[in-house]
Amino acid sequence: MMKSRLLRHLVKSRSSNPVPDHYYQFNQDQGDVLDRIGYLHGKASGSSSRTSSTVPVGKGRSQIKELAGAGRKLEFDDVDFSINMNANAPSSGQLVVSRLKTYRISFL
Repeated sequence: MMKSRLLRHLVKSRSSNPVPDHYYQFNQDQGDVLDRIGYLHGKASGSSSRTSSTVPVGKGRSQIKELAGAGRKLEFDDVDFSINMNANAPSSGQLVVSRLKTYRISFL
């Protein structure tokens, strides 16, 4: 499960991930569910529906750290980020930080 948490906001990169048998995308409003690796496209059926999402995804890096006590600083060197955990922060569990390569788009 740890690897899936690291990849949840990242798009697949052929250089960093082994090629799976199938890679389905659900980013179209309608039509077939496309298999971007092979040719096993599918159709949504039953009471399924597609909903627009604002989840941030893109190319980038992620790093996970164990929360070993509140009130300390966590350094995420792989993603160039640090955070000071206050005394009220959880003292156990995991924290995942993702740095996405994004572009600012402005409309006039």
